[in-house]
Amino acid sequence: MSQPRRTKATEDFKLAPTGVLFSSDVTARGIDIPGVTCVIQADIHRLGRTARAGNEGQGILVLSKWEQFFLQKKDVLAAGLDKNLIPHADMESMNRTGSGSMLDDMRARVKSALVRTDEKIKEQAYIAWMGYYKSSLRDLGWKDVELVQRANDMARDIFLYPGYQAPDNPASTWVPPPIMAKTIGMMGLRDWWTGWTGR
Repeated sequence: MSQPRRTKATEDFKLAPTGVLFSSDVTARGIDIPGVTCVIQADIHRLGRTARAGNEGQGILVLSKWEQFFLQKKDVLAAGLDKNLIPHADMESMNRTGSGSMLDDMRARVKSALVRTDEKIKEQAYIAWMGYYKSSLRDLGWKDVELVQRANDMARDIFLYPGYQAPDNPASTWVPPPIMAKTIGMMGLRDWWTGWTGR
C-alpha cells in the first residue's frame, strides 16, 4: 500500500465512530489515535497504541507456542502482565468443537483469501518470517535446520504457497519459495537451504 493510501486509511479510522484497523509495523511508533480501546497484535510495538492519554484499553498479544519465551523477557515482565489472563489456545479442542460453526466459515474465508494472494507476496512473507526468527534461534531453542523446516511448513501449510517448480525438480515435488543465494548466505543458512536460488 502506498504512503498516501496508508495516511488516508489512518485518517478515516480516526474519524470513524467505530471501526477496525488492520495494520503492519507502520503504526508501531509516532502515531497517536485517540479512543483506541483494544489492540490485537503479533508485535509488541503496537501494544502502546491503546490506553492513550489516561484512557483505559486492552492489549491482546498473539503468540505461537514456540514464542512463549517472549513472556519471560525482562522488559515484558516489567510491564506487569497478568499471566492468569493469558489463554493457551488448544487447537485440537478447537478443531473438535469447531465443525459447522463460525470457525469453519472463518477458515474457509482465510483459505480463499490466501489462494488469491499473489505468490510474490507469499515469497516476501516467507523470507521475512525466516529472517525474523533467525535472530531468535537461541531463545527458540532451534538450530538452523529446524528454522528452515518450520519456514517451509509455514509457506506450504499456512501461506498455501503452491511450490515453485524449479527446472531440475519433478512436477510432483513441492519446492519452497525461491531466495537469492546472497540472502541465504547473509542469513547463514547455505548449509541447510534445499530450495531454489535461481532468481
